[in-house]
Amino acid sequence: MKSISRPALTMLTQALVLLAVTTAADSLAADLDLSQRVRQLVEASKTPPPDHDDNARLGVYTIDVINSEVKSIAQEPLPGFRHCGSPSWSDDGRRILFDATPGTTWSKTHLFAFGTSGGIRKVTDLGPGNCPTLSPDGKHIAFLLNGGAVPDAKPGIWIMNADGSDRRHLWQSYGIPKWSPDGGRLLVVSFSNPVLLTMVDVKTAQATSIKLAGQKFHSAPSWAGDGRTIVAVIEAGIVLIDVTTAERSRVTRILWRKGDGSDLTPTHPVYDKKSNRCVFVGRDNKGKALYEFQADAGKTPKRLEPDGGDSRLASLAFSPDGRFVLFCSERLILSTADKPGG
Repeated sequence: MKSISRPALTMLTQALVLLAVTTAADSLAADLDLSQRVRQLVEASKTPPPDHDDNARLGVYTIDVINSEVKSIAQEPLPGFRHCGSPSWSDDGRRILFDATPGTTWSKTHLFAFGTSGGIRKVTDLGPGNCPTLSPDGKHIAFLLNGGAVPDAKPGIWIMNADGSDRRHLWQSYGIPKWSPDGGRLLVVSFSNPVLLTMVDVKTAQATSIKLAGQKFHSAPSWAGDGRTIVAVIEAGIVLIDVTTAERSRVTRILWRKGDGSDLTPTHPVYDKKSNRCVFVGRDNKGKALYEFQADAGKTPKRLEPDGGDSRLASLAFSPDGRFVLFCSERLILSTADKPGG
């Protein structure tokens, strides 16, 4: 085998260093661009304060995990649709999906997309359905369709194009779908307590129950940065679970143990892999509030909002840059209704 000359080796080393620097610069630019899109979408949620109606309603909000600033995303996208929930963010940071219901008549729930057009806020009605979740490439939406929502349509998990067209039935069961970061599977979460978890293949509709030996799942889990890992609450606390093989899932990391520095009961955890940050709903004798902590930092979870307590607080979702968390809460409205198309 011929040896590499010193000049050639030097040139190769310089080329590899240049490639590494260029790759790092491209990655930083992409991260900055993503953060800018996310912030623009959050800023577009600003609307003048209402001049009427001070009744509480279930709305969608976002909180900045750095400075705890809360902004309203959705309150009443259609007249009478005052029960908003199930928010999720697109991977490109350009859209937020949610659903809205008149009262609690779930068969009348509609799906909505919040975004911007020319810098102007825009809310689009995507038709009947509940609990929307976008595919990583942003081309499709999976959702739950309740019985009676569409005449003669099967209830269960459905998939459609991102604009609401070409709806097709995928799986005849009932739960909240959450699209995996690798795009291949849906995590479907039951509405029971403890929750039952099922993994559904997007192409084949093959379903497998997620089992964790000797454990039950408390509250809805979320994907944790890849297509193999979810963050969930079990008896021990908040953990990361490898669900590569659903029927033989295993705990890979304990993020926070119950009782470590607080008497909180955790629910609805979300985890940002890049920042190693976990946010969850914590309940104590004063009510519910949002808490965050850096995993492995050994610190007690801190409240994101310093005051108050919510009676209803759920459905957390990190922005793709890890700066903001979507959530649902029943509190006094912070902005005027978000009307479709404007």
